Amino acid sequence: MPELLDQLKELPPELLEALQMRMGEAALQPPPERAAPSVKDVRKAAEEQAPAIYSEVLASYCHPDAICHYDNLPEEERGKLLKALRITVEENFQHITHQLMIQGLSNKVSARASEQVRDSPLVRALRLVNKSEVLQLEAIEAVTASLGNWGRKMPRDIHVMQHMMSYKDHLSNFERGNDGSFKMLRTLQTNSTLIKPEAATGEPRNWHQLQPVAINALRLFGVASGKVLVGKLLVPPMVTVGITTLLQDEWGEVVQLGLYNQLPGGVSGHQAQELAEKRFPTGATLRIAEPFLKIFRDGKQGIRVDSPHDIRIAASGSVQDLSQCRESGNELYKMGQFEAALAEYWQGLHTCEEVAVLLSNRAQAHLKQKCWAEALGDSAAGLLLCPHGAKHQARYVLALEGLGFPDLAQRARSAFSNVTGPAEQLVQKTRAVVQITLKVHRTSVRSEESTTNHASLKEKGNMAFRQGHYSEAAAFYTKSLEGHPAAEEVANLLRNVALSSIRAGLLHDALAAAAASLRLQFHSKAVYHLAHALALLGELDLSEEVLENTETLTTLTQLAKEVATTKEYIRGKYSKDLVAAAGAKHFWPGKFIVDWASDAIAVERVEGKGRGLRSLRHIDFGDTLILQRPRGSVSTDATSELLTSTNTDSGLITDAASVKLTSKLTSMASKDQLLAQVLSNLDDGSGLERPVTSVHNFLDALQSSVLPLLLQQADFFPRAERVELSYARIQGVVKVNTHGNSKEALSNLQAGQSTHRESHFDKLMGGSTALYPAISLINHSNEPNCVLLPFLKDGEPQGLAVCAFRPILRGGELTLAYLDDPDAVKAKWGIS
Repeated sequence: MPELLDQLKELPPELLEALQMRMGEAALQPPPERAAPSVKDVRKAAEEQAPAIYSEVLASYCHPDAICHYDNLPEEERGKLLKALRITVEENFQHITHQLMIQGLSNKVSARASEQVRDSPLVRALRLVNKSEVLQLEAIEAVTASLGNWGRKMPRDIHVMQHMMSYKDHLSNFERGNDGSFKMLRTLQTNSTLIKPEAATGEPRNWHQLQPVAINALRLFGVASGKVLVGKLLVPPMVTVGITTLLQDEWGEVVQLGLYNQLPGGVSGHQAQELAEKRFPTGATLRIAEPFLKIFRDGKQGIRVDSPHDIRIAASGSVQDLSQCRESGNELYKMGQFEAALAEYWQGLHTCEEVAVLLSNRAQAHLKQKCWAEALGDSAAGLLLCPHGAKHQARYVLALEGLGFPDLAQRARSAFSNVTGPAEQLVQKTRAVVQITLKVHRTSVRSEESTTNHASLKEKGNMAFRQGHYSEAAAFYTKSLEGHPAAEEVANLLRNVALSSIRAGLLHDALAAAAASLRLQFHSKAVYHLAHALALLGELDLSEEVLENTETLTTLTQLAKEVATTKEYIRGKYSKDLVAAAGAKHFWPGKFIVDWASDAIAVERVEGKGRGLRSLRHIDFGDTLILQRPRGSVSTDATSELLTSTNTDSGLITDAASVKLTSKLTSMASKDQLLAQVLSNLDDGSGLERPVTSVHNFLDALQSSVLPLLLQQADFFPRAERVELSYARIQGVVKVNTHGNSKEALSNLQAGQSTHRESHFDKLMGGSTALYPAISLINHSNEPNCVLLPFLKDGEPQGLAVCAFRPILRGGELTLAYLDDPDAVKAKWGIS
């Protein structure tokens, strides 16, 4: 246009005047410059146009079932249906276009074809994200065809047939390759933006108050509040991103299920498929609390479940025997799948009712003799095998009362009866109970009688008890346990539980399992795991006491030395020289790291920032302020589809790593009330203020919330204290509180080639994404006064230390430089 105007100006004056008279003066003036619309404006315009366009797509291409549902939905839920349709259209078009490019089919829409489809609702919808005037006709036709059944309520037989065809195709991925390894599983996408609303999740529910609901009564994109859907699983599960299966209710209606975060975090491939088939077998009865009906990416209606708290399952058929559970769990343990190994071990242990009864009987005999510590140990061990056993519960409460701890007994009574009780800080009393109880070690020596007549020995014990000979009864029960064919296997499994729990960070569980194992059979490994768990909980004196009361063995002697060394470290408040030297090597010198926080810091509200940490006194350069192990982590390697856990340009966590860690924490928190409580107290990006509490509450330590010698699982917590977190809530915690470097950045850091200033260390190291709750309380600053020092083992994060980077005056806020990129800081925390 500018060139044309220049040519016109060179015309003779009379000709130019004639043109002006004929066309008008404005026609020869250069057009006003228009500012190019910003990306934000384009996106805003697209979002405004999308609902109207996609309502046309729905009416033009989709199944009448979907149209009928849309017409009957409230306005808000109509928007969710159109959003689901948009995700399906856009993702399918991208996938099909990519496949066509791979196949070399680059035929573009011809001028004639373009004229035919240019104004169709589907093309106008696709141009919201693809501004190109040229779209592939083959892709448009394929998407059009795929929408024919979108939103359709599928007949039962077709539903089952399609699932089984997909299942058989899915299993072909498990064929071994030439190198003996399994083929890579296909990773399917899911429109995870449409999940159960946060408002309908998070509060512990009373399952007995839920009313049955039929599949036909469910409303699309609505939560069936106060209802429970009960049905049987029709088909074997298929594991991709989540678990896909079919459920049939008692009226014969069938619905697709998408179950997410139901398997232990980190399990994938054939392991995940095998675990899913064990947990969700064909014929099992499944109960879904307050189901959420949606339309999945494949266009089928179905129920999506993101929280393990929302389902209960009763499998049909017999449970595997103890040895099978142990072998299966051992295989998972060797592969580093500790949470999955624990699930296998507990599956076997919860079937040992006869062993639990013998423990309970012996506990009652101890109670009659006022041997309170022995009674507590036996009743606690019985509760691990049978958490809802009324006799085990009653005897546990009586043992605590006999030991002189009525407040702990009341707390236990509240937990077992699900009534509300006072939440008291009872750490000192819990420690005292543990100390008293763990002094009781029983060395078992098997006799010929005990290995052959355990049934008759049990009856002799019962007879002695009825006659009031309680000491004799206890002796008979002991011999019966020693001769019971399952008791030794149970003791072995409990030791495996203790070890796996330590590796999974379930330290109270480890303590309980090791102590229970010792009630059945004395074994040095059980003592080792018990002392190790106590040390990691910061109870170093108790750990030493356990080791001192045990016969001298090489492994126990070595652990005793490590505990003594750690006590010296803590007594010296983790001297700056020690921590600096360890930080320089990225390697912690001792066997284990004990969570620790200086008494010079405290959690306080910081104006304009929410919570943060402040100094209570003057802090010198180099002083160690926090030392913490990761509370949850996931890692990747060079063979994984997740080649890096972060965007190396910004340091922000990627969606893939976020999903992986969120899934793992969701699974862990469903079984670990201490973790759930910590996560519930972290910022999740919602803007809601969390309470100011002590730094200690964010560390792994002996907690009064957990009853002595019992697990940190919800069954042993009063209902009022139970925390059930939604997937969305945990996802927010992960996005706000984790980020870091890829393996390449770590290698550069260790080689001294890091481009970051020395004060910058990310929370994500070695290709792993980890959450450090206490450290995440520290606010970001571009000019920090603290520095992070990572400690690693085999490239995996073992812990982080926070040290003063310069002197901090009393009342000063602790700050860290998590990110160097200002845009990343603003994206993550909304601060400049």
